[in-house]
Amino acid sequence: MKRGPSFVRWRPEELRVLNRHLSALARREFGSMPAAARACRAELARRGGPPRTLLAVSSRMFEYSVLRGLSWPRIWWSPTELSVVRRYARAVVRGKYPSARAAVPDCQRALARLERLVGRRAQWRPAVSRPDYSVEDQMRQAAHALGWSRQRYAWSPAEDRVLLRHVRWLFEGRFRDAPEAAAACKRALERLLSSSRTAYGILLRLKTEAARVHLPRRFSPLSPAALETVVRYARAASRGEYPGWKEAARACRVELRKSAAAEARRSSVPVRRVVGQSLHTIYTQVLDAAHRLKLPGPRRVLWTPTELRVCASWVRWYDRHRIAPLRRGFWKATVDGLQEELENLGSRRSFGACEYQLRKVRRRLHGMA
Repeated sequence: MKRGPSFVRWRPEELRVLNRHLSALARREFGSMPAAARACRAELARRGGPPRTLLAVSSRMFEYSVLRGLSWPRIWWSPTELSVVRRYARAVVRGKYPSARAAVPDCQRALARLERLVGRRAQWRPAVSRPDYSVEDQMRQAAHALGWSRQRYAWSPAEDRVLLRHVRWLFEGRFRDAPEAAAACKRALERLLSSSRTAYGILLRLKTEAARVHLPRRFSPLSPAALETVVRYARAASRGEYPGWKEAARACRVELRKSAAAEARRSSVPVRRVVGQSLHTIYTQVLDAAHRLKLPGPRRVLWTPTELRVCASWVRWYDRHRIAPLRRGFWKATVDGLQEELENLGSRRSFGACEYQLRKVRRRLHGMA
């Protein structure tokens, strides 16, 4: 296979250029790693040699920065930048802005003007573009140092009712995760009560109330009792009671949902139904338990000659049709067709097992195995 230019071995003179730009980055002559990588790539292009992609230069520069123990310049905030952030933090404390996030756009514009002035005075230090979340974090820290608190205002009973409704919906699976539930709660508070709560404050309160309910959510960690159930199903799969780890995870999820439904009936927050952790979460925990306990895999059922003949016929079908205009969908259609025909013959094979066997038989038929 022909290798692209990014995989060509780096020459010593190229590495010297890269190290020189890394040293300049450490001296903060560049505002960020991408800026240093672009300058390094431009100099390498001027010197000739194999062309390097920006990704290749950035990756090698990151690798060398770790080896040399260099610090990230993006974390470093200059005293001038911090003075601008503190000015807007004082405005938040005085109540000019309802939250630190609301002050970020004005602060960003002030930082941009400051960076242009610095760029005119010293061309060796280009402007550093700060992401909004970094500016907000610095502003929160400065505001907290001045005594500002997000929890100055107590929640009213009406706000509590809206929040607890969204907590209940979170457990019932209406939202994917807590941030999505908090965003919906914020919209409801603004629409119904004209509340000016920040999204971050609502998220903190929602997580606090959800933790008090002691019910599983889609991406929440499993409780010790649930982990014991996972281990029990992992051992059952290893003994051959289930054809695979995924099937054991499905059965485990059914039992965990029943336990969660029983807990929901005793919960302080009325929850109609509990979705619980996702199948992927439980499946991952089953695999982790099997690896931790060094359990042997489920009993492997070898493919019969009849199954292999059916598989070979579907390989030939795929080879006849894969040149069609919509060939991207033919592989999945081939796997689905094999799985369905095997089920009609009384043989239950998972999608992954059918796909693996199709690839294996196709390699053998084409002389690649």
